[in-house]
Amino acid sequence: MNPRTATVFDRKELFRAAFGLALGSLVSVGLLAGCGDDTSGDGLGGEGLGGEGAGGEGTGGDGTGGEGLGGDGTGGEGGSEAVCGDGTLDQGEACDDGNLVPGDGCSPSCAIEDELPECGNGIVEEAEVCDDGNDDDTDACLSTCEAASCGDGFVQAKVEACDDGNDDDADGCLSTCVSATCGDGIVQSGLETCDDGNDDDTDACPSNCLVASCGDGFLEAGVETCDDANADDTDACPSSCVPASCGDGFVQAGVEACDDGNADFADGCTPTCASEELPYLEDFDDGVHDLTLVSNQANVVWHLSTVKSSTAPNSLRLADPATNSYVGTGAVVGSATTPYFGVPPTGAALSVNIVKATESSNSYDKLFLQVVDVNDTVLKQQQVNGNFDQFQAVTFGVPSSLAGSYVRVRFYFDTLDGIYNTGQGIFLDDISIVADSCGNGIAGEECDDGNSVAGDGCEPTCVNTCFSGASPTSVVIDGSTGQCYATFATAASWTDAEATCVSYGGHLASVESAAENTFLRTLLTNQVFYIGGTDSAVEGTYAWTDGAAFTYSNWSSGEPNDSGGAEDCAEMLTNGTWNDGQCTTTRQYVCEDD
Repeated sequence: MNPRTATVFDRKELFRAAFGLALGSLVSVGLLAGCGDDTSGDGLGGEGLGGEGAGGEGTGGDGTGGEGLGGDGTGGEGGSEAVCGDGTLDQGEACDDGNLVPGDGCSPSCAIEDELPECGNGIVEEAEVCDDGNDDDTDACLSTCEAASCGDGFVQAKVEACDDGNDDDADGCLSTCVSATCGDGIVQSGLETCDDGNDDDTDACPSNCLVASCGDGFLEAGVETCDDANADDTDACPSSCVPASCGDGFVQAGVEACDDGNADFADGCTPTCASEELPYLEDFDDGVHDLTLVSNQANVVWHLSTVKSSTAPNSLRLADPATNSYVGTGAVVGSATTPYFGVPPTGAALSVNIVKATESSNSYDKLFLQVVDVNDTVLKQQQVNGNFDQFQAVTFGVPSSLAGSYVRVRFYFDTLDGIYNTGQGIFLDDISIVADSCGNGIAGEECDDGNSVAGDGCEPTCVNTCFSGASPTSVVIDGSTGQCYATFATAASWTDAEATCVSYGGHLASVESAAENTFLRTLLTNQVFYIGGTDSAVEGTYAWTDGAAFTYSNWSSGEPNDSGGAEDCAEMLTNGTWNDGQCTTTRQYVCEDD
């Protein structure tokens, strides 16, 4: 018996002993009526301990009990009911320790507990739900002798995946003791930004439980049209999650040369996402091109042709595809214009192969190379003279004075009487526009004669020996005299031609000898051009505008004749002889440095 149990038993024995001693004393002092009297009289009970007597009228009538112990009984009107746990040992209680706590030696029913319960001894005792004899908190009975349950903080093996002792569903372990997972419909704090309970990767919360966004690799329906899970703006699906296209501002590698996000010309990038920076190359061999084509005839049009295949296949041709000629119903006018390009600081150099299978008169069938600005204003032009049915290389310089601006090169053809022509038309091939460089022979600079010889009309620095600052077709030095001349391919009236020469420090050329006449004739092949003779001051008396003596002449037979009374200006014919012509007619001209 344990000490606590022993204490309870000692208390009961002491109570019984005390009760007996008290009763004996009462008898000995005669307090119990009838003790010394007749045993059947008003004996031991008298008026008794219990008010009216412990037991009615006494044990034996008026005998021993009298009105004593038997009287009206011990529990008469002064007694009370037994209550377990009140600390008073009542009749019927083996113990009463003043509480209802089990396992302390006195049970909640006031019965003696032989031993205190011991959790973990393998015996399910009072106040224990279970006792499996171990301290393993992962089985069905915890070390506290309580049955395992979800939320107790112990993970029951093979039953629970987790148990964090709370009912918070956002901390990684659900209140059902199941580990949180993406797709369970519960958003895990710090781990997930969404969880819609499904694996649909096209909605706003894909299967990674992160709110859908561009670049996550999931195609969100109705929001994205592509998503390749990267931020590479050079592939087919840029970071906007919209398929790459020209004008979106992203340069697609291998597809676009540039993309500035707009449809403007002359800003460095064309609306088709081609670079407007040089070089520009077009050979027409792949069957496509980016030239802008215009024709005023329904049947005479620009088209890709292989007709001239014996000399250069796949060229751009202005002609009637059906008849292989450029016969129109009247004047045939057409142009082919390159894309815009930025003029480099050194200017630009154009090279192109041309067939000009038209009639020989440059006054009727005229082909020009032109530089035009964004308003299509002609900034410079050069006429392609002659008639040739084999490809010839023609060069053309875009002046450095236009550096920083955006221009285009236009091939412009105009025939005044196309209805009478039967030639094969105009062919263009192998167009090249590159940044100009001094010494390449293409005059984007002030001049470029392709050599580094000084004093030959064009200095090694690509500056004219004379007429510096002008834009002549060429500047030539007569090696025998050292005289400097400039030719201008752009036609002008005699008066305008003289004004141009004067503005650059010279005059229209004066011819003072047969040798000089022969030299000048070589400067503009097959062209009628102006020289400086005029009789506008005194009819029939010709003079040179530079003041030289008019001692040499080479008039054609019957000239000058002042035909119609309106021919006052000298021009050199293709055979080197002179004619007096109308001063308003536009012609090429030669200037001579003073």
